[in-house]
Amino acid sequence: MKLRNMLMILGAGLLLMASCSPDDHDLAAPDIKSDDLVEGIAFTITHDSSNPNIVYLSSLLPSSYQVAWETPQGRTVSNEYTLKIAFDGDYEVRMGVSTKGGYVWSQPTTFHIDEFCTDFVDHFLWNRLSGGIGNSKTWQIDLAQLEDGSAKTTFWKGPHWYFNHNFTWDKLHSKAETETVYANYIDSTPWEASNAIDPTPAEEDAAGNGENWYWAADYAGNSWMCSLANYGYMTLDLINGAHVTLTDAAGNVVGKGTYMLDIDNHTISFSDVFPLNTKEIPDRTFRLLYLSETAMQMVPYNSNDAINYVTRNYFENYVPDAAPEPELPDGWRDDVTQSTSTVLTWGISPETPMNWCSLSGSFMNDWKTATDYPDWLGMVDPSVYAGFSLLMNSADNTASLLLPDGTKVSTTFTLDDKGIFMFNDPVPSFTVIGWASFHLDDNNALRIMSIEKDENNRTTGMWLGAKDPQKDEYMAYHLVLK
Repeated sequence: MKLRNMLMILGAGLLLMASCSPDDHDLAAPDIKSDDLVEGIAFTITHDSSNPNIVYLSSLLPSSYQVAWETPQGRTVSNEYTLKIAFDGDYEVRMGVSTKGGYVWSQPTTFHIDEFCTDFVDHFLWNRLSGGIGNSKTWQIDLAQLEDGSAKTTFWKGPHWYFNHNFTWDKLHSKAETETVYANYIDSTPWEASNAIDPTPAEEDAAGNGENWYWAADYAGNSWMCSLANYGYMTLDLINGAHVTLTDAAGNVVGKGTYMLDIDNHTISFSDVFPLNTKEIPDRTFRLLYLSETAMQMVPYNSNDAINYVTRNYFENYVPDAAPEPELPDGWRDDVTQSTSTVLTWGISPETPMNWCSLSGSFMNDWKTATDYPDWLGMVDPSVYAGFSLLMNSADNTASLLLPDGTKVSTTFTLDDKGIFMFNDPVPSFTVIGWASFHLDDNNALRIMSIEKDENNRTTGMWLGAKDPQKDEYMAYHLVLK
């Protein structure tokens, strides 16, 4: 049965199904065949009368049908969709209809663009991506293996970050962002999500993971994410079209195709080639999450695995900044050694026993009370570590530790000008919360992250951090004076 006649029957049938739920249209949907989805019967392709480079896709099916489109600018779900295509040439589009057996797709339908519309590529995002009209820019994964076998990373600290897959540009960027002003989740410190273009929380992802999570994974501590290798280069140009050329690390061309940047929806689509990545992926359309003159981040539509790029020039000329360090106040040494006497006894806070800190000493989690700690870490239970005490005598630099299980450790320590306590004997680790334990770092040391005082300027507590041997972070413990 041809779709024209079928729709007439459906139209009458809808009167009998008025009391059904909105999903009842799926009962008839399996009758649709690919051959029924024909231009002029199931959908139309119309050029804008004043600018033929604007193309309107419109479904002719009842609005109860869920319609999708495969276009030169990627896939979208909508009864109507507008394309803005800069370059002349022939393009294909397919219409899909959701059924209980999955989407039924039309055969590709071709339409033609006669002229190059410079207005559609005269935008700062196109300039950041390719260098602008008549230019090109070469990108690479933010990872390379050096001659000595070590790994090099730069801006992103690794090739992949991980996101709830509902995140989009609009959830991570502010309306205040312009060609010269960066206002987004990386360049705004701290990033305030309420200022986003779309400040609504991301929904749970397909795996049921919670809202608004992303993980800025570094390669140094997470080398499982991909093999250490030199993955080659991806050159995007705007020279008589939008072309992409892939080369291996030696410069041999391994793929050529075209790409399309949608500056309204912040997506990038590729044709005839897959973009540079550390692994094979089935996607050709990607959500753009970040784009500057030297760094880019995009993620496949149905994935949590964002790909991190930097320009080849940036990577090759990158010189890392000196690692930040905690800034301690004037007189800090007396604050933690002689605030009341030369002998001070410390315990672990019953409210906020631990956190993670960056290299600068700033907290990585906003935990201010025991109830703020997340389920994935565990519930704060002060009875687990209540038996711990650390007695430090700054007169002779001796220390005595009593562990929760009754174990006693006597040792000596030094305190250097950076606020690092170095203990001369190992200290057994013990549980603080969930799977997190109190422990010294690999050098038997703990570093002061910050110092707490009361209204009378008397020391009440301090945060001591054990440096992670691989990651740029500390596991920090909140000690309070007993």
